Amino acid sequence: MMTTWIIVVVAVSWASLMIRSSLAEWRYYRSIQTNAPEIWNQLGTKYYPWIPFVLITKARKQLLEKIDTPEVVAKARMYQRAGRQFIAFVMAVILVAVGYFSLASF
Repeated sequence: MMTTWIIVVVAVSWASLMIRSSLAEWRYYRSIQTNAPEIWNQLGTKYYPWIPFVLITKARKQLLEKIDTPEVVAKARMYQRAGRQFIAFVMAVILVAVGYFSLASF
């Protein structure tokens, strides 16, 4: 019974952090589109599901670093922080699971 609650808590936490990270990413892209339309047009995509893949290249990353609009910079920081927190949560769950199962085997 206790393991069911642990699984539910971990699953709800994972889902909420994933949704939070996705919303932060979407808000960041929308702020680029509205506050820096010239850079948005240089990125070269209008189809939203492809946007994260477009931003992977080094040249496009340099384009994004040129943006100095305070709102876009704030959204970029929120996006990066949400992503780091999600990855830290996933790493913590993996480490705890590995520790638990290695101790449970004794």
